[in-house]
Amino acid sequence: MAYGREAEDVARKEFEKYLSKTIKINGLFIDPIDPRLGASPDELIDEDGIVEIKNPFTEKDLLPKEAMNTIPHLNFIDKRTNVVQLTHVTQREYCIFALRTTKEILDSRFLRNMHIREPNYIVEAKRQYEAIGNKKKMSQK
Repeated sequence: MAYGREAEDVARKEFEKYLSKTIKINGLFIDPIDPRLGASPDELIDEDGIVEIKNPFTEKDLLPKEAMNTIPHLNFIDKRTNVVQLTHVTQREYCIFALRTTKEILDSRFLRNMHIREPNYIVEAKRQYEAIGNKKKMSQK
């Protein structure tokens, strides 16, 4: 736990230098339309951006590209719903998903208008989620 906090502070300072911008720490955002949704991005950039910084401890001595090969879900980050939820709830235009190791920071930027926000995608995702839930219920019987 201590590594994560210390590494995030170091990453924030490195990223501020890299971007030549001030990054602000923030708290919880509540969706103005649906208050059941909330988001806590790691940092805010200006008025339109957010930053999520990942500091994987077990891969800290690798290059970020190497770390992505050992942590499979990092290869599919553009499909992750947390980036979409963060940009939606905070009403920000983009999210920088930064992967930091002791060797460098990898900057992956994602715009708010990702395919995952499209109505057809949402309907299909709900259908698939319900199908998975139904399969689990059937297997428990």
